[in-house]
Amino acid sequence: MPPESNPFRWDEERRLLLRAELDSAYILDTVPIVKRKDIKRTTITDENGNISQPGTYITKDTILSIYDEMQTAINTGQPYQIRLDPPPGPPHR
Repeated sequence: MPPESNPFRWDEERRLLLRAELDSAYILDTVPIVKRKDIKRTTITDENGNISQPGTYITKDTILSIYDEMQTAINTGQPYQIRLDPPPGPPHR
């Protein structure tokens, strides 16, 4: 096929980024029950049951926040600081 008849120019790097963005959106939104439960447990209601503050998809927010922290560690060369206290693994005596 001559280049002028191609609908777009193939760009492997651009394709990688597009796939990564689509995969990220898909992965974080493929488990609707987790999203529903997160929103339900983080919604704040008043004494009449009216929503005073809508809930959030806390699992997704936490994952994205940790990704940002890991990227900061990579960029700065500082070790990533795990949020768990105590950290995972066998207990120390």
